[in-house]
Amino acid sequence: MIIKLAILFSQMLNVVFLRGDPDMTVSSRCYLQRNQKHWKTAYKFFNKLFFFHDNHCKSSFDADLKYARRILNEYENTIHS
Repeated sequence: MIIKLAILFSQMLNVVFLRGDPDMTVSSRCYLQRNQKHWKTAYKFFNKLFFFHDNHCKSSFDADLKYARRILNEYENTIHS
């Protein structure tokens, strides 16, 4: 439950303060945009902040992709059933 609340909070920050997508966490966005000047700094910061989680930003991005793929697969299965 705590992890889900943290994800919700991060998504909210991404929307309200960074004008990002509501389905993306700040960490995931940092990974996606890590080659842009300010995002590169944020990418390094979050990876250091969550040092106990190996490459935190990439892991967050991968988790978002995994979830999106699952939703797409469920949708495709209902259409083709």
